[in-house]
Amino acid sequence: NIVCKGKIIVGTTSTVTGEIRCTNVELLGNVNGNIFCTESVILRASSFLTGDIKTKIIEIEPGAKFEGSCSMYNSGEH
Repeated sequence: NIVCKGKIIVGTTSTVTGEIRCTNVELLGNVNGNIFCTESVILRASSFLTGDIKTKIIEIEPGAKFEGSCSMYNSGEH
């Protein structure tokens, strides 16, 4: 599991297995686990995510692969 108060970047050759909790995350590689992000999640075209997302803002580029569900934080909720 990864817990961070800032931004996490998962590079194109990286694989993360476990939960990610952070402020912002940008995925270019593979993640197998849930993501809880208080601000924004960006799934780049090269990314593959198997897991659920909870965030305020999500950006998914064409070509990104995502298997799971996504729910949005309400204002004031983290």
